[in-house]
Parts: sequence; structure tokens; C-alpha cells
Amino acid sequence: MGSFFSSNAHTEAPPEETPGAESGQPLPSTATGAEVRPQKRYRVEEDTIISPKKVKPSHLDLSKYKLKELAFGSQGEEATKLPKQVEDVSQEGAPVDLARTYVWYASYGSNLLEERFMCYVKGGKTESMAMSLAPCSDPTPPTAIDAFVVPHRLFFAHEKSVTWGAGGVSFITSKETPDSKTIIRAYRVTLQQFNEVARKENSASAPVGSVCVSPENLVQLRARDEKSLKHNALDCVIQKGKYRTVKYLGDYQGEPVLTFTASHQEQEEIASGHVPLVSPSDKYRACIVQGLVEVGLSREDAETYVEVRASTPLSETTG
Repeated sequence: MGSFFSSNAHTEAPPEETPGAESGQPLPSTATGAEVRPQKRYRVEEDTIISPKKVKPSHLDLSKYKLKELAFGSQGEEATKLPKQVEDVSQEGAPVDLARTYVWYASYGSNLLEERFMCYVKGGKTESMAMSLAPCSDPTPPTAIDAFVVPHRLFFAHEKSVTWGAGGVSFITSKETPDSKTIIRAYRVTLQQFNEVARKENSASAPVGSVCVSPENLVQLRARDEKSLKHNALDCVIQKGKYRTVKYLGDYQGEPVLTFTASHQEQEEIASGHVPLVSPSDKYRACIVQGLVEVGLSREDAETYVEVRASTPLSETTG
């Protein structure tokens, strides 16, 4: 099966709307101090564009919730090896079975809400979603669910999505940002299920059965070689979709934690101010807030968490 993720640079296409895209979901460097400003090609309502002049709430101290912290740099030597399931199959001389290889899919956007994520696995829609999703070929629920804090900046961009209507959707920066942390909810699923979710988040034009992340890619990601993979993320070579980069966040219980986010090029354009940040719609924001409440935040803190990240330029920290 062909992989539509590669470690090499690729040609970017202008952002396009794609069926089933959400989501949200990671992020660029915060080194730039450039003012965020919209380009003409983005027809975004003025009151949704993030400006440094807008008043935003105080940062929220996430430490009081005692969530586990997951950092890429903390992995040991085992992280350079194949996951146990892949080793077993490889030693038998048979093709690696993606349905027997487990990873943790890390969500930071609407899939923080378990009911919403299960629409990808079992099919269907939540009350707030505009369209129904097809199930995975294997609709088995996640074998485990957990939550973490990761050192990456959450931000919102794009003018609309099919699922949530007008407003930005969430991403995280590929580069670590120690002073801007993001809450993720991790679902233990098979690599096959992860690949299917990634395809749904990106483009209906992606060939059915194509492999986004292969077991060999897992070894490459876990090797922590910045020379071959920028910020330990794989770039997607498909031309459509908002989430064209798969980011490796570290290992948990001996298995890789993966998410997807905007391409490196788009993250740089947003950080420089050439592409605007865009506030999320009320429905999308409410879904994220409800997911954060499920994780353990109070509703007030969940709303503050989202508002800070939705109203803060990438040149500033969010705590």
C-alpha cells in the first residue's frame, strides 16, 4: 500500500475545504513578533480575526489539574525500536498488520469530546455537527483513554469547515513551546484506525486503504533525527486537507503518541502574520469546552483555556 506521508518537502496547495474535516486539531514557532493580518484570499469576517489589540483573559494555570505531562525529549532508547506488536509480526516474516499495531491518537480540538471522536470510529454525528461520518473499517472502540499536557501551542485558523461552519478550527505547533501548553486527550487505537481518521480529517480524494503512517514511519519518527524530520513530523503529500502533517509527541506506555496538524509551511505563514488566526465558531468552541470538562476542567476554566488560545497571537505565550 502506498504511503501519502513523506519526510521530504512538498508542494503546498491553497487551503481548501474538505468533507469530514474538523478538526482540529497543532503548531508554528512563536519566535516572530509580526502583527497578525489577513490576506485578501481569506474572506474572513473582521470580528473573527485575532488582533494583538483585543483584550484577552488572564492565562490559566493548568498545574492545579495535575495532568500528566508528555514531552518528546523524555523518551528512552526503547523509543527507537518498533512497537512490540510490529516486532512480533516482522520476526515471523509476514507483512506487518496495521490492525495489530497500537498507537495513541492525541486530540486537542473537538475530538477531546469522546462522543465526537467516536463518530469517526463508529460513524454518525453529534447534535452540533453538520454532517454524519462513515465508520472505520474496524469500529472497535479505543482500548484506553487518557489525558496529558504537551508543550505545544494551540491556535485556530481557516475561515470555515464543512462540519462546524464559519470560524477557525484548531491546530498545534509542530515545534515545542514550553511556555504555551496544550491539553490533549489520547485514545489508544490501532494504526489502521489512526490512518483512517487521518484520511477523514484531510481529503475524500485520498485513495481508500492508503497508509498515512506505516510501522516503518513510526521507527523514523521515534528516532528523533531532526536532520531527516523537521520537529519530528511527517509531511503529507496529498494536495487537499487542513491536517497534512503527522506529529509524534512522544511515547506513552511504550507506544507512540501521534496527532496531526497544519503543514510546516502554513504554520510559518501564520506565525509571520501572512495568514490570519481565526476565532472558532460557537458550536466548535462549545464542543472543545465540553471535552475539556470531561477531562476534568471546570467549565469556567475550560472556557478561559479556549478563549486565551483563540485570542492570543502566535508571537505571545498562553501559559
